[in-house]
Amino acid sequence: MSEQLPVILVVEDAAPIRMLLKAGLTKAGYRVVEAANGREGIAAFSQHRPQLVLMDVNMPEMDGFESCRGIRALETAYRTPVVMLTGSDDIDSINQAFEAGATDFIAKPINLPLLLQRIRYALRDAEREATLRRVQQQQNNARKLAGLAYWELDPANGQIQWTSEAGKMLPWMEPLPLTPRSLSEMVVPGERKRLQDSIQHAVDNRLSFDIELQCLDAEQCEHVLRIVGQGDADKRVFGAVQDLTQQRSLERQANYLYYHDSVTGLPNRALFLQSLAEFG
Repeated sequence: MSEQLPVILVVEDAAPIRMLLKAGLTKAGYRVVEAANGREGIAAFSQHRPQLVLMDVNMPEMDGFESCRGIRALETAYRTPVVMLTGSDDIDSINQAFEAGATDFIAKPINLPLLLQRIRYALRDAEREATLRRVQQQQNNARKLAGLAYWELDPANGQIQWTSEAGKMLPWMEPLPLTPRSLSEMVVPGERKRLQDSIQHAVDNRLSFDIELQCLDAEQCEHVLRIVGQGDADKRVFGAVQDLTQQRSLERQANYLYYHDSVTGLPNRALFLQSLAEFG
C-alpha cells in the first residue's frame, strides 16, 4: 500500500533535520526517501523517481545547486518539483536555486505546516502539468495517425504559418506555401476558385469550410487534399490539411475489385446488377 503513496526525496546533510522532515512528511501521508548530500540525491532520484524533491542548499561533496542541475539532466520533458531549503534572508541562494532549475524554495528554520502546504500546491501543479502533457501527447498521436498538418492565416500580413511537423507530413508540398495564393496554385486550375472563395468567406464571415481538392506536386503528380478552416473575430483562419491520396487510391482499388473479376478484370455480377438497377 505504501508503494502507492507520493514519494518525496529529502536531500539534507543534517541528520536531525532529515529526521524531522521524515516524521512530518510520513505523518502527512508521504513516503520519504533520504539522501545525505547532493551526489546521493542524484542517485536516489534516478533510482526512486520521486514526485517531489526537498533539497538543502549547503551540503558537503555536492551542494544543492549542482545536485538540482544533475536531476534536471536526468529528465526529458517532465520536470519534477524541486523545493530548495535556504537561509531566511539568503536572496543570492534563492536566485541561484531558480537558475539551477528549482521550482520553489522555503526558508530555514522550517515551518512544517507551511512546508506541507507548499508541497501540496507543488504536487497539484505538477499533476496538472502531467495531465496536460498526456492530453497533448494523445492529441499529437491522433494527429500523426490521421496525417494532419495545421496552418494559420494571419490577416495582418496575409501569411500562412504552418506547424513544425507539416513539412514531414506533406513532403511533396515542400517548400510549404506561405500565402493563400501560393496554396491555391498547387490546386488543379478548375478547383482553385473554390479554395480561394472558402478562405475568403472564412475571413470575412467567420465561416468554417471542409473541402476536398485535387492538387499537383512539382512533378505534376496528383494528390488529394482535405482542407478545413475556421475564421474568427480577428479575421484569422485556423485550419488543418490531410493528405487523402493513399486513402482514395485504396478506395478506388477496393471499388474496382468489388465490381470486377480479380483474375480476368472483366465486369462481374455485382456490376451487372447495379447497371440493371440504374437503367431499370
